Amino acid sequence: MSKGGNTVIDKNDITEIKSLSNPPQLVKELLTVTLLLLGYPEKEAENYNTCRRVVADTGKDGLQQQMMNKDASSIPPDTVAKVRAKLQEHSVERAKKVSLASAGLYTWAAKMTA
Repeated sequence: MSKGGNTVIDKNDITEIKSLSNPPQLVKELLTVTLLLLGYPEKEAENYNTCRRVVADTGKDGLQQQMMNKDASSIPPDTVAKVRAKLQEHSVERAKKVSLASAGLYTWAAKMTA
């Protein structure tokens, strides 16, 4: 399986996500699935304050770094199944309409669960 490698989100996307004090539900859901794929416990991944903390971290533990370093083969099958089910409720086109950054999160999650 592949590593996250060249992530589909960049520094501008991180800035966009950070600027959303009350993001649309889709952004919250995509951040949740991203954290699930990164190995966060479900309760933490579903907590928007946890999402904000991870997004705000620009160091080696920051969202973009974690996404780049994530090895898809390390994701447990039950997490992959859970995320796939959540992604089926949405589309990258819908995510783009909400924000370009959320489209990047959607694309990365879809790639990691392919």
